[in-house]
Amino acid sequence: FLSLIICLGIYLSFIGGYGSDEDTLPLIGAFESMMGGGRVMASRFTPYPVAELGIGFLSYYLGSWAANLSTFLFIILGCLFFYIGLSLKVDLEKLTLFLILCLSNPTIFFDNIEPIDYSWAFIFFSLGIFFLKKKYFELSVIFFGICIGTRINFVLFIFFVVFFFDFKNQINLSRRIITFLGSFFVGGLF
Repeated sequence: FLSLIICLGIYLSFIGGYGSDEDTLPLIGAFESMMGGGRVMASRFTPYPVAELGIGFLSYYLGSWAANLSTFLFIILGCLFFYIGLSLKVDLEKLTLFLILCLSNPTIFFDNIEPIDYSWAFIFFSLGIFFLKKKYFELSVIFFGICIGTRINFVLFIFFVVFFFDFKNQINLSRRIITFLGSFFVGGLF
C-alpha cells in the first residue's frame, strides 16, 4: 500500500503542473528577480530564500515536475527522519504504518505533489531532530538554521523540540540553549 501511494505521488508530480498553491509563482518570481541582477523581490512579506532558490531553480531550469517531485520526496524523507528522530526504538513495521498514515492523509498528500515550501522546511527540521538525537549538535544547528531560512514559523517547532523533548535526558540545559540560539542565528542569516 505504501509503494502504491508513493508511485501515485510520483506520477502526479509529473503531470500536476504547478498546482493550485498561490505561493508557488511568487517563489519562482523571487528566484527570477535574484538571478536577473535587478532588484530583489521577496515572495512574501518575509522572504524565504532557501525555498525561493530551491523551488525557483528547479522550476526555472527543469520545470514543474522537478519542483513537484523534490517536494514530494522531501515530505517522505521528512516523515522518515521525523519518526527516526523522535522514536526511542525504530521498528520497521511501525515506521511503515507511520508513513502510510502520513501519506494517506489527503491534505498532506495533495499539498506535497506541488511546489510548496512547508515540506522543504520539514525535511531540514526532521534532519535537525535526527542529528540532535544523535548528539551531532553542529549538524543539528545547521539543519535547524536552514529550516528557519526556508520557513520562519518553524522556529517555534524547533524551540519546543530543543527544550521540551526528552532525548533520554542526554542533553543538558546549556547545550539546549546553545543549540537553539545557534539555530536562530544561522536561520537569521537567511
